[in-house]
Amino acid sequence: MTLEIAMVLAILGGAVVLFVTEWIRPDVTAVLVLVVLYALGLVDLDQALAGFGSEAVLAIAGLLVMGEGLVRTGVVRRLADGLRMLAGGSGARLALVSTALPGMLSGFINVVAAVSVFIPAVLRMALHSGAAPGRLLMPMAFVSLLGANLSLIGASHNLVVDSLLTRAGEPGFGFFEFTPVGAVLVVLAVAYSLAFRFLLPGVREEPGPRKSDELAAEYHLEERLWEVLVKDPRQRDLAGLAAGREHGLAVLTVLRSGDRRSVPQHSISLEADDVLLVAGRRERVEDLVARERGLELVGEPRHDAPVTVSEAELVEVVVAPRSGAIGQSPKDLELRERTGLTAVAICRDGKALRTDVGDIPLAQGDGVLLFGPRRRTRSFDPGPDFLWARRPRRQEAPLELRRRAPAAVVLFLAVIAGAGVGWLPVAVAALAGAAGMVLLGAVDVRRAYDTIDWRVVVLIAAMLPMGDALVESGAAGLMAGLVVDGLAPWGPRAVLVGVAIATMVLTQPLHNVVVAVIMTPVALEVAGALGADPRAFAVAVVVGASANFLLPTGHPAPLLVQRAGGYRMTDYPRFGAGLVLLTLAVIAVMVPWLWPLEGG
Repeated sequence: MTLEIAMVLAILGGAVVLFVTEWIRPDVTAVLVLVVLYALGLVDLDQALAGFGSEAVLAIAGLLVMGEGLVRTGVVRRLADGLRMLAGGSGARLALVSTALPGMLSGFINVVAAVSVFIPAVLRMALHSGAAPGRLLMPMAFVSLLGANLSLIGASHNLVVDSLLTRAGEPGFGFFEFTPVGAVLVVLAVAYSLAFRFLLPGVREEPGPRKSDELAAEYHLEERLWEVLVKDPRQRDLAGLAAGREHGLAVLTVLRSGDRRSVPQHSISLEADDVLLVAGRRERVEDLVARERGLELVGEPRHDAPVTVSEAELVEVVVAPRSGAIGQSPKDLELRERTGLTAVAICRDGKALRTDVGDIPLAQGDGVLLFGPRRRTRSFDPGPDFLWARRPRRQEAPLELRRRAPAAVVLFLAVIAGAGVGWLPVAVAALAGAAGMVLLGAVDVRRAYDTIDWRVVVLIAAMLPMGDALVESGAAGLMAGLVVDGLAPWGPRAVLVGVAIATMVLTQPLHNVVVAVIMTPVALEVAGALGADPRAFAVAVVVGASANFLLPTGHPAPLLVQRAGGYRMTDYPRFGAGLVLLTLAVIAVMVPWLWPLEGG
């Protein structure tokens, strides 16, 4: 072992420790790696800075903006809402569509975006059908991870492996070159999820208290706001419930298919799966539900929780100085009619006013608690009469942008077509798509810059020189030699599986981009030693780096579903181990068939 190899391996080992422990932020660790590599003369200046202008980094930035445009225009939300129609009332069909559709979508947009949007949709479907969320969410996340193998742009590490492949002087991947492998993986993973979902928690775990409940506590609304699901309307109308007349309750809003419907003076017929947002004491709501069959008390709407049936929440505004609302009541302002939000409490001089709130004249400095669907609260502009006391998250898909959804879809398909048939390089196509989303108005310039996860961009750009250092120092060749010497007696297929296993082991605690940077040079050296097609071993790295099935820490997608699904750490390996074996089997069978392992 030479001094250069020893230095590179020492730097790599130290970086892995820092990545796993997160004593230092991962992007900062990557920059430190770059600086040390250059300071020790292991890479030159051009190599050290080349990552910041690499095609992979530019493509990832453009794809993130393009994906945000699809989310902002409601395209992804419409797909998520379509799940329920496809699922119907069948538990097996629900499990099928809740994995297959996110899995296919993840081949073309960011996996984290796909999973985060589908979590509320899957939770709503689980509630309506009585299914356990824990048996749906982890399969959705895992199939989405494998869906990233459907195209070259499915995941950032795909582009990193492709970039390292071309920098080594090898032909890069075509846009859909490893799609057959990804398609088989998705199909088998969906089938596995249907057959083995019994390994996951079958009992719903109610989410614990959240910071967001502070608003309800401050206004003493703990037992004042409720969601009631209409499971069987029995041809009743709203007036027929006699919620106010006999139970002293107020129906604030009726939500149907996610749309707010203000309650009119005349009767409206209720439909199955309508959600009533009711104000009153819990015992009175329980009396109503007990008397009226076909109703179900869901619980309190939790502000900023992962999901409620209605996706309603509480927000707080303050009456601004010199506001035109001073001296007028919420009814005078027609607040509910204009905004779709209902004033449910007013805070004045430290006291919460909760009775006949709509008739109370407002004063400067009053805190006003508003209640309504998230799509309304998060697109609400309080000015100039009100100021945000607690601003909610920005609306995922504002109403005013949804009319641009068809144009966003056409733009997205044009980018996929342009890159897929080779008219444009992936990076150019992605940047063109990002610019198109800005020009379309789906994403403004500020949001476009905010959308790009600069931590990931810096992580990728700063770690790419490590690939050069591994190759030029001989460290990659040394590691490859150990793999080949240990597994070659069992044939090249065993060596291929060994590379995939090493990649999978590393990707459980590490960011898959880091794993791609470490393992791709090794994979290429292994291919050279065997005389195999280097793309075969590069595909093993691509697929292996997407197999984050044993720990929730290696990728955000498994972590996102942990709380919502009520998972323990042991649930991940219990369900994920089978998927690991399945993935290895697909690599062992399909990769040698598509890319020769001998005589390449």
